[in-house]
Amino acid sequence: YYDEIFGEHADAARAYVLMDKVYSVIDGAMYDEFLRRVYAEPELTAVRVNEIFAELYTAYGYTPYKGYETEWMGVSHNFESPFYYVSYGVSALGALELYRLSMSDRDVAADKYLAICQADTEYYYLSEVLEEAGLGDVFAGDTYERTAAPLDAEFAALLW
Repeated sequence: YYDEIFGEHADAARAYVLMDKVYSVIDGAMYDEFLRRVYAEPELTAVRVNEIFAELYTAYGYTPYKGYETEWMGVSHNFESPFYYVSYGVSALGALELYRLSMSDRDVAADKYLAICQADTEYYYLSEVLEEAGLGDVFAGDTYERTAAPLDAEFAALLW
């Protein structure tokens, strides 16, 4: 309902939210991989932590800047709730998949969204809820590919 809510600013709002979700998926994966590697490192040093982050930062497509290798220190989850950051990416992927579906059938996407919202989180894991709603497995690579492909054209239409 972006057109109804934001009027002439709908495309800008849509592009902002979509880009935010895409970065949530990328950052969620990057920080999860970062922590997995840090915790698996046999002889961890501060220098090695920074090296691991610097390697992943560029591998995930980010452009280095002065001091980027210590950017991980500004993410409090790395200290307070290790391995939590991945949940941002997992949930954002589900949201992006719903958006992808809404591009072709808004009513179907809305029904799936409402089904997800009605799930009792005391009894179901997110992966089970998404599966019951007919969405992809957030831990399967093909879900990322299937979701990303139509978004390329959507971004191009919104941004250029």
